[in-house]
Amino acid sequence: MKGKKVGVTRRSAGEFYLGQFLIAHGMALKDIIVVDLSPLELIANIEAGKIDAIVIFDLHAYNIQQKLGNNIITWSAQGDQDTYILMYSTDSFIREHPEIILRFLRSTVQAEKYVQKYPIESQNLISKILHYDIQYVRYMWSNFVFTHALGQELLLRMEGQARWAIQNRLTSEKNT
Repeated sequence: MKGKKVGVTRRSAGEFYLGQFLIAHGMALKDIIVVDLSPLELIANIEAGKIDAIVIFDLHAYNIQQKLGNNIITWSAQGDQDTYILMYSTDSFIREHPEIILRFLRSTVQAEKYVQKYPIESQNLISKILHYDIQYVRYMWSNFVFTHALGQELLLRMEGQARWAIQNRLTSEKNT
């Protein structure tokens, strides 16, 4: 991949995973030509052959692979690292609206229980609501663990991402 044009959305998790992928293969961002594009631009450019590789959310990678078939090779830039969905709020919103926060958290626990008890129905709902192909939802389902947690692994992963962003001057911060 040295010297190749690699599309990624800069300052995103994709750029972090690209950096980690390159490190794992003895390279760095400076060894490739990074092309900063939105997800839709990444798709258009890889399909048109204007760039050599892309790092993109799995749904898009799945769709590209379905469209291009044997004309494309895919692999995970993320490797076996888990993906997390994080919920954020400001301290002031939490203090000013504790009842909303409590209702929101209860609803996510309720959704977690539903997904665990009714996986097929959940897959159908996700496909319908998000307009995802049901085959994609089924393909990805085994990759997900539906649980509420704030484990040490997540904290270490976030710290690693922060260090990487600082080292690659993607932030003005100097310390993690």
